Amino acid sequence: MLVDFMNKSYRAGLSRRKAIDEGIRVRLRPIMITTLTTTLGLLPMAIGIPDYSLVWGSMASTFVTGLITATLLTLFIVPVLWDMVIARQERKSTPEVA
Repeated sequence: MLVDFMNKSYRAGLSRRKAIDEGIRVRLRPIMITTLTTTLGLLPMAIGIPDYSLVWGSMASTFVTGLITATLLTLFIVPVLWDMVIARQERKSTPEVA
């Protein structure tokens, strides 16, 4: 969703930097709400309240860790990679002057 929003903003005429800023600004709240609600919902199971189940506790721990990692990657790494890919596409599409 974040990449799609940045692509649409960029095609609408925003610079790469503005498209990234706008994408993060608009999509930050839904990303954080999803991460927080799921993490907080699974946290008791992950830490073993009231009892720790080896199967369900491991699953909840894996979900929480994976979701937090994916959120951090989405907010910090994906915009940088998107900027690099778009910059490379621009360089390839621009004819070289001999």
